Amino acid sequence: MSPCKKTKLTLPLPTRSALSQENKDWITARSAACALKKIGRAQSLATAGNAKHIVVTDIIEKLCSVSLGSWSEVNFDGENAMAWFCAAEQAIDALFVISTCPEKESEKIIVGLKEVSKRSERALMI
Repeated sequence: MSPCKKTKLTLPLPTRSALSQENKDWITARSAACALKKIGRAQSLATAGNAKHIVVTDIIEKLCSVSLGSWSEVNFDGENAMAWFCAAEQAIDALFVISTCPEKESEKIIVGLKEVSKRSERALMI
């Protein structure tokens, strides 16, 4: 059976907790995103309104947050920036695996990063 045709959706607790507010570590976030790619198109397997759908939606929001860098402070110098970039890359990859509409989530990320870039430009002008 292919990974996209799973009939049962189980989200591992360690993966969900890795993206929690308590664990703000880019390496852990990257690992969690990699693990999430193994569950396939999770959002389409979860009926709207049920607990699984709510959990998957929450995870998708956290993946977007990781991609934007808003999940934890990003100092765009050195190792922290590289760790964030690697986590963001895996988070976006995971979005395209588990979301039924990854384009919508990607749009949020692009718009958000554009806003961050504008704020940075304005700060440099001051």
